[in-house]
Amino acid sequence: MQRHKGRHIRTTIATLSAAIVIAALWMYVGFNMIYFLAALQNVDQKVPQEQLDAVFKQMEADFKGASTSLLNQFFFSPTTPAAVKERVINDTISRPPDVALPILKGVFSYDAAAGIKEVKVPIRAINADRVPTDVAANRKYAPQFDAVIIKGTGHYPMLEDPARFNQMLAEILRNLPRQ
Repeated sequence: MQRHKGRHIRTTIATLSAAIVIAALWMYVGFNMIYFLAALQNVDQKVPQEQLDAVFKQMEADFKGASTSLLNQFFFSPTTPAAVKERVINDTISRPPDVALPILKGVFSYDAAAGIKEVKVPIRAINADRVPTDVAANRKYAPQFDAVIIKGTGHYPMLEDPARFNQMLAEILRNLPRQ
């Protein structure tokens, strides 16, 4: 029993350490991920509330069907590998709607412009070319914002082309200002 507790504590510490490292990276590198930083393509662009309400209503009625349809329509490129589509769709529809919907509503109500305005460290994004990135719009709020574009992927470049994504990430990290 005592040994188990020690293993649990080590696991907890390792998990927290990993979270701290990831949080530190997020301070420097913004990834185009649906849950947190999708708005870094253009922080001025807002989805009309009526459109969001209609989408959320569809998701409340048929979470799995509506989520699958939205992912296929807006998040994948023609070259997204079938295995990536399957992974993302299965991961998404496995979430309980009563948990997923409030998270999505929070994401879409978040004021990304105000958020990045408060960031004082370099902000770097690796964005797909599926949706244009407006660097100038983002720099109105964070002059230290910059982005590199990974061509030919959908919303999940880190899954669709991990080798190229990792190469771009390594380059970004190498070129960060030393302090």
